[in-house]
Amino acid sequence: MGMAEADADLENVLEAARRMPARRWGRWAGGRSRCRTVGIVPGIDAMAAADLNINLAVSLHAPDDATRARLIPSGRRFGVEEIMAAAGRYQAIQGRPVSIQYCLLRGVNDSPGQARQLAALLNGRRMHVNLLHYNPTGLSLTGQRYEPSPLAVADAFMGELRARGVVAHFPPFPGE
Repeated sequence: MGMAEADADLENVLEAARRMPARRWGRWAGGRSRCRTVGIVPGIDAMAAADLNINLAVSLHAPDDATRARLIPSGRRFGVEEIMAAAGRYQAIQGRPVSIQYCLLRGVNDSPGQARQLAALLNGRRMHVNLLHYNPTGLSLTGQRYEPSPLAVADAFMGELRARGVVAHFPPFPGE
């Protein structure tokens, strides 16, 4: 995982994933590699077809198209349902659980209702949610200033997911 969209340079990402486990490269990664995407559906399908020993992480950050499109500009291109269907196909082909990355933002995507929506999206899918605390960095590219969800809100969000059978976790809250 890195700081760029894997599907923007998919051919090279796939080639790197093929080479990393090779003996001459020191067997780097050995099946523990994870490729992150914001949900570029053709890229997810191409990774599934490539039959590589890599895990998939999808940066979802919202359970609905409107909120996701505000947070992730490429969210306008593929809808949440379409992304989840592609993640399901990846999982079916690769036999590996998909990780859903979800960065909690105060008052934006952290409500109990949004947790229930996310749980409904995952219903029947063997995927887990990696909840992330937002690290404030100033204004976003759209001029928005986001704040991290308070610990009580993050705990409640995770509780809603877990109450509905979703495997969810997040690292310790910063400063604790």
